[in-house]
Amino acid sequence: MKIGGYVGKVAFIDLTKEKTYTESLKMSYAKVYLGGKGVAARYLLDYINPGVDPLSPENIFMVWTCPANGTIAPASGKYPVVTKSPLTNIWLDSHSGGPVGSELKYAGFDGVIITGRSKEPSYIYIDDGFISVRRATNIWGKKISETREMIKEELGDPQAKVMSIGPSGEKLVRFANIDSEGRQHGRGGGGAVMGLKNLKAIAVRGIGSVEVAYPDEFLRACDEISRLDIFENPEAQFWIKWGSIALMWPIQEVGALPTRNYTDGRFEYASNIDANVVLKHSIKRGACFSCPIGCHNYVLVDYGPWANTLVEDQNMKQPT
Repeated sequence: MKIGGYVGKVAFIDLTKEKTYTESLKMSYAKVYLGGKGVAARYLLDYINPGVDPLSPENIFMVWTCPANGTIAPASGKYPVVTKSPLTNIWLDSHSGGPVGSELKYAGFDGVIITGRSKEPSYIYIDDGFISVRRATNIWGKKISETREMIKEELGDPQAKVMSIGPSGEKLVRFANIDSEGRQHGRGGGGAVMGLKNLKAIAVRGIGSVEVAYPDEFLRACDEISRLDIFENPEAQFWIKWGSIALMWPIQEVGALPTRNYTDGRFEYASNIDANVVLKHSIKRGACFSCPIGCHNYVLVDYGPWANTLVEDQNMKQPT
């Protein structure tokens, strides 16, 4: 029996044995544990060995989804990666607003559980229920933007969604991030766990859909949330106007603005890069997957050594 918001299947990938298989999602977990984070926590408890070294093949790395991923629910695109953190040596769930979570649902999976370590650099391709592990020796060492572009070109599918690590993850930096189409799974070193597994990236493509339990009621709830919590909400309108860069103002005021590797909490030149300045150079807005707020600014640098660089764009233009 399926529950609304879940597609009912989990993928297991053993990189050491080069084997993959699927199982039905444990619906008893979906009923008891709240959202993707809760279900993932239970699965991690089931499959991870106590005391495992986070930077060892025995550590488990999971990409999980949330019930609203892939639906029209506003601002519902965030999804977690779950593992044991090499930075803290405890549980890690790190969420990103990229599109991989929803695409994974469209491909037919609520979650992916990855174990072991590839013999050589590899990436995983999930295509509408089919899973393959492919060589990534040609993209090992590449930056995130290059990795994404090369994988899509190899697959012949510009619509494939890619989450990947850069050189810091490959070098097992314990706070290395994971990129998800321009949005990041930050903190905790999930990127280092992928690097230890010789896993450069995960590419996902799906054309499925996500069923909800009560479509009419769900649609009305989404409309009400959009109206009350976003379009008629002054706080949401503030972020729509300024973008998340406006956070710099209160953070600078309280002395918590990360400056010079956190050796200081205030930046003396903050007014040169704050929201007022950014909006003067912003050419368009960007948003996390399925979010109507769009609090990210795309900024074109128009002078200096980095002139003609477009910041925040997935296809960043380098200076000429």
